[in-house]
Amino acid sequence: MNIGSAAGLATGGAVLLVLAAIFKGLPSRPLVVAAVVCLVLAALESRRDLRRQVRGFFEQQRVAALIAVVLVVGLAGFWALLPSVERYKVLSQLEMFSTEGAQIRDELALRGGSNQLMGDFTARTQDWHLRVETWVSQELGPFYVQRLGTPTNPAYPPQLPTRLRVFWDRLDMHLAAMETFRTELSRWLF
Repeated sequence: MNIGSAAGLATGGAVLLVLAAIFKGLPSRPLVVAAVVCLVLAALESRRDLRRQVRGFFEQQRVAALIAVVLVVGLAGFWALLPSVERYKVLSQLEMFSTEGAQIRDELALRGGSNQLMGDFTARTQDWHLRVETWVSQELGPFYVQRLGTPTNPAYPPQLPTRLRVFWDRLDMHLAAMETFRTELSRWLF
């Protein structure tokens, strides 16, 4: 029995758990996984009979042991990296909405003086706003929905008629908010 290495592993596991409590969000989950591994290894280090049983199981039931190890490692990795995957999905969706909104805004700026703009284009614009607001409400929450409606000081294209400025305002407001969300979420550790 090597008490020094068991104590070192237990201390390392405790330190990693404290760090996981301090660093909230994305880095905390891998730290928790590493802490659990250290604590399990410390427990195995201090219990010779348990180590012998584990070694015997691995020698006698290789396939079952391999499946158990792969399953445990896979689940721990999935749990540890889940916030990173979720953040990637949120940022990708924000990018998609921003690209579509910028395209709509550019089209509004180009054809703003035309009287044939209203029908399908305004319906498309309203549909985009509704999809953005619904997605932000469901995925990011009410705090972000409130910020989505924060007005900006838009600069209107010179040929844009007054009756279409409402569409421009909402487009500009939503695009500015989504750019802010993307910037914040890119730096934020979930």
